[in-house]
Amino acid sequence: RKAKMSEQARDVPRLQHEEPVGPTDDVSEFVASFSDLEVESPEGREAREREWLGVDANGNDLVSLAEVDRWIQHRLISKCKKKNGDRLWLLFRPCYIKAFNKARDVAPDEAISGAMTATTDDYISKREFRLLVVYLCLYARMLDAFVMIDGGSAGVDAN
Repeated sequence: RKAKMSEQARDVPRLQHEEPVGPTDDVSEFVASFSDLEVESPEGREAREREWLGVDANGNDLVSLAEVDRWIQHRLISKCKKKNGDRLWLLFRPCYIKAFNKARDVAPDEAISGAMTATTDDYISKREFRLLVVYLCLYARMLDAFVMIDGGSAGVDAN
């Protein structure tokens, strides 16, 4: 019985890796561009206070997905140079709506004065900003891993 189990174990396919497996340089650079904003510390809070002014350009203390998207692009361009920043922005763009939707539900939902149906849950508040950044980095890492598992394909069946 033991010999039979050994033969079966030998027949189980195993992943073979030519080089170390881990995060790509792209996701490492993306995450590094936001690392100062993730930290729960006085320095991190100061960095977020400064950065919030750029995200909330109209000063209403709430930011839309479009404002977040624009801010991410500008942040990546400033941290990674124009060409690479734009490339990283496009590469990880599928993560932005997921991070936005996850973070926007943290603070209590309140009506927005002057709006017929919009509530604060439709936006990111200053209080939710750190979590937005955390989720951006988390979902970018997840996308990076899934693309690596998928073999870098377009994500559609070849048939």
